[in-house]
Amino acid sequence: MNEKSIWELLEIEPTNDKQKIRKAYAQQTKSHHLEEDPQAFGELNRAYQQALQYAKAIEGSGAGQAEKSGNLDKE
Repeated sequence: MNEKSIWELLEIEPTNDKQKIRKAYAQQTKSHHLEEDPQAFGELNRAYQQALQYAKAIEGSGAGQAEKSGNLDKE
């Protein structure tokens, strides 16, 4: 699954905001039920996990802090 499909499945723009990712996942789980469509639910769950990994990687690189502060200059 590539990054583009992660955000398409969650129906949000790429972000390192874990709260936005969780909210998008919760919203999408309302229309993708495990019992009704296990494959779609599994894809959504994988997208959610990968989006959280993306957010964690951005935070770990220090880019997340620069993005949050509006300062994108790296020293």
